[in-house]
Amino acid sequence: QDLCAFCVKGSCDSQQSGLTCRHFIKTFLLGKIKTYEHHLKKSLEEHAGQYAFLDCLRASRDNTAPVRDKLAAAFPQMNDYQLAAILSVWEDTLAV
Repeated sequence: QDLCAFCVKGSCDSQQSGLTCRHFIKTFLLGKIKTYEHHLKKSLEEHAGQYAFLDCLRASRDNTAPVRDKLAAAFPQMNDYQLAAILSVWEDTLAV
């Protein structure tokens, strides 16, 4: 069989119809997961105080408006984008 154009393996049986390669897609998706996990861990370390504050509120992620207001009041140095990012990651950790 021809060389796979995606992962450059000889005798690759993972290439499907010349357009996709299961090895390439698996490697790509695993790379995305590792990147997400790295950024999540970094964010959790950098903003431990904010996450601890949110956890103390024992709030539901279904109604984040009051939580956002309390977070903004407790950390006035954070802009709207930072508040939204913190809340997003916090919600993701609640889902786990």
